[in-house]
Amino acid sequence: MSGCETIEGEGLVIHFAYTNEKGVDEFASRVDQVDLYVFDEGGYYLSNHSYNARKLSEFQGSDNLNLEPGTYHIICWGNVYGNDILPQLTEDMMVHSARISYTETAVGGDSLYYAPRKTSTSLNDFPLYEITVPEKGKEEVTLEFMTTYYALNVYVKGLKDYIGSYNQNPYIEVKGLPESYDFHLRLGEYNRNFTRISQTVTVEGQNYAHSSFLTRYIERENPVEICVIRSTTQEVVHSVNLQEILQASNYVLKIGVYADINVYIEFLPDGSVEVSLKITGWNNTGVSPGI
Repeated sequence: MSGCETIEGEGLVIHFAYTNEKGVDEFASRVDQVDLYVFDEGGYYLSNHSYNARKLSEFQGSDNLNLEPGTYHIICWGNVYGNDILPQLTEDMMVHSARISYTETAVGGDSLYYAPRKTSTSLNDFPLYEITVPEKGKEEVTLEFMTTYYALNVYVKGLKDYIGSYNQNPYIEVKGLPESYDFHLRLGEYNRNFTRISQTVTVEGQNYAHSSFLTRYIERENPVEICVIRSTTQEVVHSVNLQEILQASNYVLKIGVYADINVYIEFLPDGSVEVSLKITGWNNTGVSPGI
């Protein structure tokens, strides 16, 4: 199984994989840190194990989860670097109570991956994923990872905000982003707001003020609002409802499929504001819906 990393114990062999839309395993290039959680058959926490890039490259049978024969549930998170925080679980806690959340100082999330892969119709399923360690011989399974984040990119052009002869880049605030996932990969009920100063970038020969935020899944019901804030006065000069432009474009964000959500906001000389949307994926194929 090319590209997979492997954990092997006395009665269990676990392969890690990430299969792209072309059927190619890209785990090694997408995920370089894994946090693996083990729950018993009833959903109670047993243990967790962390593997950095070095440990992942050294697997190939070198790691043992020390699981007795029996049935278990295993959940993995990939690439928890520091913008997200995993829970500290004890043996009296169940999988239903476990959540991964943004840290207090985060201004966006990590490039999170999750295993085993789910679909939009299986997010409420429990048991999550069963692995049986046999009394004799070995059980060999593959944990297929999926992406759990989008990149929300905001590009602003034409806003005038001078100090002397220098035009100041605006702050970009994104309101209403989902705060957390539970271990079923369901969104939490609380939201977070993130604010960043934009930086100048050049796109197709045009200069924009740009900010980027890695987000959880964004559902059509999430009231996500993008605000452009004038640096000199901290005044909100324009806001955009992300759901409205997604709905107007008839574009549906897919569970487990990475997307760059590119929102372009242009302040025109006549005082009007033009908003456009472009969605791209890993293969850099763009969709420019008419809105």
